[in-house]
Amino acid sequence: MKHIKFSTLLICALVSYNLCAQHEICLDGGGGISVMLYKSNAGKNRINIGYAGGLSYSFFSTNRTIAFRTGLEVTNYKAELQISSMKDAYDTRDMDGEPINFRYTVRDYSENISTLYLQIPLFLQFMNRGNNLISKHRFYADLGFKFGIPVRTELNVSSMNMTSSGYYYRYENEIDMPEFMGYGNFDVAGTKPSELKLNISIFASVELGMRWHLYHDMLFLYTGLYCDYGLNNISGVNASADNQTDNHLINYNPEDPTAFTSSSLLFAKETTSQGDVVQVVKRISPVAAGLRVRIGIFMEKPASKMRWARHL
Repeated sequence: MKHIKFSTLLICALVSYNLCAQHEICLDGGGGISVMLYKSNAGKNRINIGYAGGLSYSFFSTNRTIAFRTGLEVTNYKAELQISSMKDAYDTRDMDGEPINFRYTVRDYSENISTLYLQIPLFLQFMNRGNNLISKHRFYADLGFKFGIPVRTELNVSSMNMTSSGYYYRYENEIDMPEFMGYGNFDVAGTKPSELKLNISIFASVELGMRWHLYHDMLFLYTGLYCDYGLNNISGVNASADNQTDNHLINYNPEDPTAFTSSSLLFAKETTSQGDVVQVVKRISPVAAGLRVRIGIFMEKPASKMRWARHL
């Protein structure tokens, strides 16, 4: 039994040594299209431009055809959701405490979300052998996952037009005036930039491109196309203390009926024709694709000097 354990440890050590005998540190950056995919019946989503950058570490097999890559990246995702018209209604109380059904129609609504994620990639990198391991340019493919932690998310809501009315159950009557009670036609001002709280994201990622040999056997340039696809729903809870109780896109305030507040569509609810209250946005997932460039410094062994030192 002891011999089996010793043999297993020895094999693991040898495999680890062979895998870790050759290392590479890369500084990378890139950018391209960036979007948050909404699962919603309301509005349309526009594609934006995002960016990414970070530091990665790879260790190669002895023949340099397979490598494991990890590191830290900072990635920016952006989203813009536009709604030409949306209706909603919900029960509340008016300024006199009378039970009402507040009804409104919003026109020309748009919101912009910009979020910064700190990502940890876990990739397997595959490369063709080439005729010469040292000087040949080589194709590569990175396949794996990324775990993203939201660092900062900012929401901007534009100004909009709204028409509102109140249905009074006691009188079985709907009124659309006076304005001081919050009924009529209003231009609702956009909100100041506010923070949102999003969830951790898991991405399926792929990157394809070329690894260019630049200098001896120590400096390489990677150029490739990448795609990161969010697998889970990242919709969280509004981090703003003033908006924690906001449930609908437009929120009626009985104490000041003309001072309407708005919520992000990510967290807003709407009432269906059957009377059910549901989320406007059921799911949101970040997606990015574009061009990535990496500069890599290759090292022969962890304890040895880098090859570039021999050429100084």
